[in-house]
Amino acid sequence: MEATPDQEQHAFGVVLALWRNRRKMTKRALAEAMGYDRSYISHIESGRYRASEDFVRRAEAALSAAGELWRSWQDAPGRQLSGGDRTNRRDALRLGTALVAGGLLARAEDEAWELTRRSEQTDLGAASLARLREAVSGYGRDYARYSAGELWQDARRDRHHVAQLLEGRMTLRQRRELYVTAAWLSLVIAWAAHDRGDVRAALAYASDARHHADQADHAEAVAWSWDVAATTWLYEEQPDQALRAAQHGMAAAPANSAAQVRLTGQLARAHARLGHTTPADEALGRLRRQAERYPAHAAGLFTADAVRALSAAATSSLWLGHYEQARMFGAQAMEVYEQDPTASPTRRAITALDLGIACARLGDPEEAVAHGLIALTTSRQAVAIATRSSALCQILEHADPNSAVIAQLRQRMAESALRRSNEITDGSRCAG
Repeated sequence: MEATPDQEQHAFGVVLALWRNRRKMTKRALAEAMGYDRSYISHIESGRYRASEDFVRRAEAALSAAGELWRSWQDAPGRQLSGGDRTNRRDALRLGTALVAGGLLARAEDEAWELTRRSEQTDLGAASLARLREAVSGYGRDYARYSAGELWQDARRDRHHVAQLLEGRMTLRQRRELYVTAAWLSLVIAWAAHDRGDVRAALAYASDARHHADQADHAEAVAWSWDVAATTWLYEEQPDQALRAAQHGMAAAPANSAAQVRLTGQLARAHARLGHTTPADEALGRLRRQAERYPAHAAGLFTADAVRALSAAATSSLWLGHYEQARMFGAQAMEVYEQDPTASPTRRAITALDLGIACARLGDPEEAVAHGLIALTTSRQAVAIATRSSALCQILEHADPNSAVIAQLRQRMAESALRRSNEITDGSRCAG
């Protein structure tokens, strides 16, 4: 059976690698001796590119291969016509060689290879991309282990590094990957800004993430940018803006993705905050069905799990005035979070506060304070926790302004606010 062009092309690459190793030359050393780029040597040896006559002549000279490279190349694709016998193909080869000698084909072929070579020129090393991939993965996976100040510092440093890299020379594929990396880093920074209470920065970095993700055609990152915007608007008491953000995100989110699940929860919360009972209930129904495909609890920033559906249902029920239902969903969610309290400390704290608010609305202040104290002992501080704590205190004080347990809750809130302020100050000092 006659070898295919791909097989013959690969065979030449094997012979080239053999002679290069025999001469104890690296790819870079051979490339410099021949006047070619190192990556071009790699492509030839792997069989990805077809060697030109000029390439073979230079390789022969650099490696002193005694004509073996030349003989191997004569059987490579492009040197023979498909079909017919080898005698006819050799005639075609002689004709082609005559044209090359006349300079008609050599200039065009060399020009094509040179254009290819230029498109592969890059100042970006594989190690840089690998480190950035690991950094993004680590921020998403270990988000709860960082304070908001630490994330603000570290992720911004990496985001600035990506901006500097984008000013350099690289392939189109590398540029796209850097744009996607920039989007994920800006998402992490947006969430850190939200946790610090910096609304303008949160929305600005969400917009930056959306811009870079859109340029790279990365629909999932686009969807996540709308998710952080929706949360930010909800805590700013602008549910109409939150609803629009959630709707934009749903339009972008890939089907059955974690982003789609999270944004369904955002829809439910925004509708509930606006008093839209039917749309909120419909969104919660979809959310519960979607969450069935996910584990009960998944730590990490860009994940979905079943307990989020319970948390969203608790918050939505509170805002709709369904307090018994809110207490039921909140209690169910806390059962899951308490199995590993450190995995999602901020979510656990907010759910505990929602449960406390439900208990307060139902006339059980001691239980409400107990849940509030659980929330305020969280290892990870965030402005969202302070906002919910304040709401709980206001409800309790309205019912019994002189209660001793409420004073205890107020004291714990003040201590929590001080720790949060210190974390933000430390992060800003380091970032500066």
